[in-house]
Amino acid sequence: IGHSLVAHLAQSQLNERTLQWMRTHLASDMSEIAFWADTFHNSNTNILGSRRWQWSRSLHYINTPSWNCNYVHERDCIDDRCTHGALKNYSTRLMTYENNVRHQQDFFFLVHFVGDVHQPLHVAFDDDAGGNGVNGKYY
Repeated sequence: IGHSLVAHLAQSQLNERTLQWMRTHLASDMSEIAFWADTFHNSNTNILGSRRWQWSRSLHYINTPSWNCNYVHERDCIDDRCTHGALKNYSTRLMTYENNVRHQQDFFFLVHFVGDVHQPLHVAFDDDAGGNGVNGKYY
């Protein structure tokens, strides 16, 4: 739900030119494609293609050293292999118009990574595995 909500809110702020591009090139609105980048890197949901997309796993997170509450791009996003680097890359790629599948994928990635960067556990310490290493207690 988080990715879809962020995408829905973002879409409501787009200018008419961008909305027109979306209507022309996408079959759905942003909230429906926001989770796309999470569907293919999981071998449970994409048995045949998960290896092909493994290169993108690190792009879903920004990890800082444990209890170091500041982000330093040179330290925390080596070779732009984090969400911040992905946002820069896909934003830049979308600045030139191309009517092809790769450009559509660039847009899908951008929408997804905007959602990732707004999830607190995706921008966190490197020893908690994106929040997956944090055990919660429910009372």
